[in-house]
Amino acid sequence: MFDMIKKAQELQRKIKEAQEKLNAMEFTSSASNDLISIKLNGKREPLSISISDKLLSDKETLEDLVLIAMKDALSKVAEASEKEMKSATGNLPIPPGLF
Repeated sequence: MFDMIKKAQELQRKIKEAQEKLNAMEFTSSASNDLISIKLNGKREPLSISISDKLLSDKETLEDLVLIAMKDALSKVAEASEKEMKSATGNLPIPPGLF
């Protein structure tokens, strides 16, 4: 019983470390040859958005490219999160969205 509690505490520690590592990471995505660039942290919080002056006169294209870059950046965070959690849990099946 004590051994099981010890293993659970170790797993909890590893998960916390993985989450802290992920939160400190930054993920950048761009669209259309860097005309739009978005940077997020591991908490999925936007850190910066860069928009080329070339796009300022084309609202519809600008909106589309921001959406593309944001979706790509969020996908990168999700992939890194999954990788970190698998590493921390030794590939134990953890329900999606738990972390």
